Amino acid sequence: MKRSRPRQRQRPEERYDVDGSIIKSKVPYKKLDNPEMKATALKEAQDYIKTAKPAPSESQQSSEQLPWSDTADDIFFSKEKRGLATFFLRRGSPRYDEFKGFYRKYSGLRQWKIRSENETMSATSTGHALKDESETIRNAVILFHDYYRKQQAAQKAKIEKDRGSLPITKYEKAIVHTLRKHRVLLIAGDTGCGKSTQVPQMLLKAGFDHIACTQPRRIACSSLAKRVSYETMNEYGSEIAYQVRFEGTSTAKTRALFLTEVR
Repeated sequence: MKRSRPRQRQRPEERYDVDGSIIKSKVPYKKLDNPEMKATALKEAQDYIKTAKPAPSESQQSSEQLPWSDTADDIFFSKEKRGLATFFLRRGSPRYDEFKGFYRKYSGLRQWKIRSENETMSATSTGHALKDESETIRNAVILFHDYYRKQQAAQKAKIEKDRGSLPITKYEKAIVHTLRKHRVLLIAGDTGCGKSTQVPQMLLKAGFDHIACTQPRRIACSSLAKRVSYETMNEYGSEIAYQVRFEGTSTAKTRALFLTEVR
């Protein structure tokens, strides 16, 4: 099975400055992963939050309103405008919604003004306000990325520990090896041994396609699809789906499908 190579992270040809202006990059493409720069940026963000001033409580802010301006939203989170943070936070994604809650708590540790007040300010003052707001968002993104990475690492460690305790785990190599040589394989095990959740993951990891896992009830299909997506840290995205009568999440990219009836 041919797999596409992971896209390398490179320096963009142009990017937004914190005040909204476009900067043309004259530096040749190169990888951006730099542990020293990451450590420096994280320390700067932590120092920034320590020196910040108090602000209105979260209850004073509208839950329907963006915690930042529309301009800042375009600069950082718009895919169409190649926002600065779209590699990690893209407008409309679940992670983006989670970050909004994180930012509301973070912004409570510094002084800020609501968007309606900014609209009445002069053009010069608004530019300074946008620059200050952009600096706040930048530091919040750095801290959220570090928090999210640590959270994912802890979650992965727990999943691996739970997976290792399931009886079927030790038979992974035997299952994959047998299926590569034979079309039929019968697996018998007690309830809860990991047949429905672990075998599809084993096959996905081994590169198998067109995996169907039939279930007697509708609710079991959706629940198992969500569980397998969770245990794989959503690594496969839409490649894991479910399909019941009149409802489903399968796409052309689906590789593992939980369904109630064979179509």
